[in-house]
Amino acid sequence: LRDKLDAEGAFDAKTVSNWLAQVCAALEHIHQLGYVHLDVTPQNIFLTDDGDVKLIDFGIAQKAFITPKREGNKLLGTAAYISPEHGSGRVVTPSSDIYSLGCVAFELVTGKKIFSEHGQLANDATITMRQSNVPDLPSSVAPELSLPLWVDTVIAKALMPNAEDRYPSATAFAEEFNAHANPPLFRFNWPNRKKQEIPRRQPETREVTYRTPEVVPDVREERKPSRAGGWVRKELRNARRALMVFALLLAVIFAAPMLGGSVAFNWLLGSVPGSNTEVVGGNWYMRAGPTTDSEIRTLMLDGQSVRVTGTPVIANDQLWWPVSAETDNDRVHGWAHDDGLQRTWLMNRAAGFEWMQDSWSDRWDTVTDALPG
Repeated sequence: LRDKLDAEGAFDAKTVSNWLAQVCAALEHIHQLGYVHLDVTPQNIFLTDDGDVKLIDFGIAQKAFITPKREGNKLLGTAAYISPEHGSGRVVTPSSDIYSLGCVAFELVTGKKIFSEHGQLANDATITMRQSNVPDLPSSVAPELSLPLWVDTVIAKALMPNAEDRYPSATAFAEEFNAHANPPLFRFNWPNRKKQEIPRRQPETREVTYRTPEVVPDVREERKPSRAGGWVRKELRNARRALMVFALLLAVIFAAPMLGGSVAFNWLLGSVPGSNTEVVGGNWYMRAGPTTDSEIRTLMLDGQSVRVTGTPVIANDQLWWPVSAETDNDRVHGWAHDDGLQRTWLMNRAAGFEWMQDSWSDRWDTVTDALPG
């Protein structure tokens, strides 16, 4: 694969998806046996004439969940593809191989190695840089290729510095990449609800005896309510009124967006508490727009507070939020991927409405495309 990369450069997403699926199948097999490869590089991936992919060179493979092997004081591995935990001598897991494969996937779609914008760094500097940094977006490293937006998001998850933020398995990485590279012709998200069958009750038959009612004179004395009883009834009336006002307020907050759509959500996100949230994915998820880069990427860090300023948009099956943040007495605006923000209750409502609207729009397009004329 190294020779093919050097000769041809970047490859299309469908080709990469085919190779990635086969390498992930090999990694999944050795991971289930309790081992990690620790040297997943283009040099160790071979392509046969029949289109099969072979993962080779298990020279430094070892059992998972222990510290990596050393040769004296030197760690074994390839610096350009080594994971942060491997490079720092911490415990290595199957997620370490997923990071290395993410580096390979980055190079396959861009034709360039990650962190290549920093020039030819020494091995120690390359390993140190990976500890808390993610590389630039594939689309910004190779803008001339016009890569789809999902490539940035999918590969980014494999290259997270924290192993827990990556894909849970090699198979999950391959399936996510393939789902975007080879989308289905039709997609329906019908709700999967099973109708509960309620057994019918047979009417009971019984004999009823009627009798003529007797006229009984009303001898009840009129009773005046006690002072304590009147106070209780008055407080109950006040409580019912308060509940009705509260229910009306909830109806405005939760039902109005469904009636008013994006306009109502824009008003709510600007007026109702629930718009301030926290960045959880780092600057990788920050853009000037769903398809462009921005200075806001260099300003947003994990744990920083941003404000959602409007309804989200769906670009290439990815959810993006308009956000703003205060930096050095200045307010910057941009867009944040849904995975990079901690959702609030109001954002959950807005996201659900946007997906529902997009789903119905897709179904309407499917129907109208099928109709003659």
